[in-house]
Amino acid sequence: MEALREKGIVAHIMIKVYNKKVQSPAKGSSDDERYFRHVVARYGAFCNVVWDFARESYYEKDDQLQARLIDLIRRTDPYHRLTTVHDDDHNE
Repeated sequence: MEALREKGIVAHIMIKVYNKKVQSPAKGSSDDERYFRHVVARYGAFCNVVWDFARESYYEKDDQLQARLIDLIRRTDPYHRLTTVHDDDHNE
């Protein structure tokens, strides 16, 4: 991350990936929230970060879960950086 910052590169971190058969914690579980907290805590110290809820987030059909996890990102990010969703045609 520091090497990216030194080159002026901002990391667009997609926290969930739905379309690549990634093994993620059970949807909506405490492990799911713990994973989001971990990612934000791990990379939140770097100034060259933009958060993204998920890659191809239209795969997430639970709007309340998506909103809750996006709120978690925003609450736990110490610098209140941009938080986005990737390809969320459903919630435009």
